[in-house]
Amino acid sequence: MEVITSLFITAILAFACVALISNRNNGMDAAAALEQAPAAIDALQSALDAEGLDSLDAALANGETVLLVCRSAAGADAPWKAADPAALAVPLNARGPVFVALLSNPTLYDGARALEFDVNLGWITPGTATESPAELLARLDKTNELCKYRAIVLKTGLIEGR
Repeated sequence: MEVITSLFITAILAFACVALISNRNNGMDAAAALEQAPAAIDALQSALDAEGLDSLDAALANGETVLLVCRSAAGADAPWKAADPAALAVPLNARGPVFVALLSNPTLYDGARALEFDVNLGWITPGTATESPAELLARLDKTNELCKYRAIVLKTGLIEGR
């Protein structure tokens, strides 16, 4: 009887330890996502500005657009990058959380000089170094919501072309 009781207590303690470690890891991932969100939003805006108003308007006209924003696993001060998940041919190789931006509800203003749209930003944990693009796409439906905001992209060269 003592052996059965001690095994039962050991099993309960093991389960509690696993649950505690799992909860701690999830909390650390969420804290990292919150900490890095401002830099990810800046990187996303830079990528959207670089893409340009016309191509972004064409992409959003076809419906919702999804972009991934993450830091490269290359080093401590690696640059942020934005990528279309459908166009990935190689593993993402990210360090830290991978931010998932869903762009929707575009509004074109002032003679096609500005495009305003909704951004729903979420995050997922980075995959393994060998995670294929298909495996990454399969994980996008498990995105943790972070924030929603309205963004705007202006047409470049407006001042020179007055």
